[in-house]
Amino acid sequence: MRNGRALVATIFLCSAVWAENVPPLETLEVHGTKRPLALETQAGQPLDPARVARDVRRLWETGWFDDIRVEASGAHLIFTVAEKPRLYLHEVHFEPVHWKRPMRIDPGATIDRARAWQLAAALRQQLLDDGYKDAKVEPELTPAGFRQVDLLLKVDAGPRYRVHEVHFTGSPGIDPQDLPHALQSTRPSWLRHPPFNDQRVEADLARLRSLYLSRGYFNARVSLGEVKFAKENAAVTISLDSGSRSGNLPAQQLCRCLLEARRESEKKGELDFSPRIRAGEAFTPVIDPGPAYTVSRIDFRGHHNFSDSTLRRALRLSEGELFDQDLLRRSLARLSGLGFFEPLTERDVAIDADPLQRNVRVTISLTERPRGRWSLSGPLGPPSFAGGLDATIAARLPGWGRGALEASTYYATVSLLGFASPLWHALPGLAALRPGPVISLARPYLPGQGWQSGFRWSPQLGWQANAATYGLAHLRRVVQPALQPNRGNVLPLAVPIEWQQSKTFPPGTLICDPPAPHLAGLRQATAAAASFLLAPGL
Repeated sequence: MRNGRALVATIFLCSAVWAENVPPLETLEVHGTKRPLALETQAGQPLDPARVARDVRRLWETGWFDDIRVEASGAHLIFTVAEKPRLYLHEVHFEPVHWKRPMRIDPGATIDRARAWQLAAALRQQLLDDGYKDAKVEPELTPAGFRQVDLLLKVDAGPRYRVHEVHFTGSPGIDPQDLPHALQSTRPSWLRHPPFNDQRVEADLARLRSLYLSRGYFNARVSLGEVKFAKENAAVTISLDSGSRSGNLPAQQLCRCLLEARRESEKKGELDFSPRIRAGEAFTPVIDPGPAYTVSRIDFRGHHNFSDSTLRRALRLSEGELFDQDLLRRSLARLSGLGFFEPLTERDVAIDADPLQRNVRVTISLTERPRGRWSLSGPLGPPSFAGGLDATIAARLPGWGRGALEASTYYATVSLLGFASPLWHALPGLAALRPGPVISLARPYLPGQGWQSGFRWSPQLGWQANAATYGLAHLRRVVQPALQPNRGNVLPLAVPIEWQQSKTFPPGTLICDPPAPHLAGLRQATAAAASFLLAPGL
């Protein structure tokens, strides 16, 4: 790059000597690559040093080249580039090894220094989210064979801080007991001390400002006072100045209206839903829904042992249909429920929108979990009713076959001590079965696969017990969604407020949280009880 800049500077000096009427370029050549390059400089146009400099900068920003040179000879211009060697990832190592985390890259993927720094930044963000506010991660690429490299991520996490106290100072203006309830990311309790990081604090400051807006304190000031760190504890102080109450904002009605409007917009495939509240004599919601988009393609990455068909059958979102973001959230929840991958969020989804064709391409990045798993559970009640301890070791089979015979969706299991499900002892033939090793082949219930999943077969059990596991698995999948419908992670809606010119209030943002399901606590407890009672032993 330094050579390229030096040669561009030479062109600048030479052009100053030329006559004002610079002759047009006769030829423009590119040496060193077969990639199609979109250059601003073109043959038939006068040579413009500023244009050449922009071309050099854009080529460098692609990250494809190690060196870029530009040479001018009369009416001929030559771009000479040296491509970076294509390197492939062999393994990812962590130093120290206990900081190992799932990474969004697979062995065999292409990698360079820019990609290595992206992965290091992603790991650092995970550590920041966990409360390691001083975390540092440095990547290093080391040779591991012909065109293969190992990625070493050196981690210096520092101490981990958790929020133990939150104090409010100043003039709150409203009932101080209402303030902690507005906190979502930093509110401590005797059972939970959330990790400290700046993003969590800023998010809760925004929620406090939204609370004051909803109470009519439009001039309220909320800011971070100080944070004291002692050992691994963080004490946060928030400064408040409510000012005078200036009006009445119908926050509940506005939020209900806007959340319903967002859901309707999602159903129509409107990708750029953008609400705001116009404040004047009244508070009027204004919505810019944007155009409707359809799904052109859904791709998956990181599924080495699973077929596309297995993943697609779990989706609620379909190609060729309107891009419904709620169906995307439901699809991510169902993919996470398979148990084969790390939990998915919307961060794991890349959406490439084409404004001209009005469609989107959705790419879902998956990280497979280890093939082995184990569980240890005990009875909830007397052993005569609930059974004894149950220790299970399971290993997922390799990625062979397709459809219902896709081996990677099956587990070979060994139950070492017995059965812990309360209904097992009511099954014929099991009451007399002595606890001991039980070998079985299991396929857990898979969304979209219906009767082809949710069974376990063991040669040591009778046909009644094998049939019962199948029935319990399917009954469980009918009861659970009815008690606890899973819509995925529905995000809050941040709505800016635009004051009319006659107002002098500072800009504000009202945060609208999706309503909690009716009787949410009772339904969750009932769903957990049903899950325990109907556990099929898989």
